[in-house]
Amino acid sequence: MTDVFLVTKNNYPAIFKAFELISHDCGRQAGHINYAVPLSWQSVIGEIDRDLANLLQNAKSDFECICIGEESEKDKIIKYYRLVDKLLQEFFEEFN
Repeated sequence: MTDVFLVTKNNYPAIFKAFELISHDCGRQAGHINYAVPLSWQSVIGEIDRDLANLLQNAKSDFECICIGEESEKDKIIKYYRLVDKLLQEFFEEFN
């Protein structure tokens, strides 16, 4: 992947936390210092981080559900957070 930008706990903390949670849950190594994300996400990454931060602050169970919940559980949440869900799904699939 050549055209990427980095997500760290300092620049996009809520997305970073989501990526760590997903990595740990699916058995990948967690504890990274950054994650590479395709440049195609750069224009909306701030909005996604704000949405995830809002979920973390106000509805932690919804944050966890959108990150690692079963598809049937996520239905009520993703209708409000479609971009978040799309990014997290692509991350889960390793942006392939």
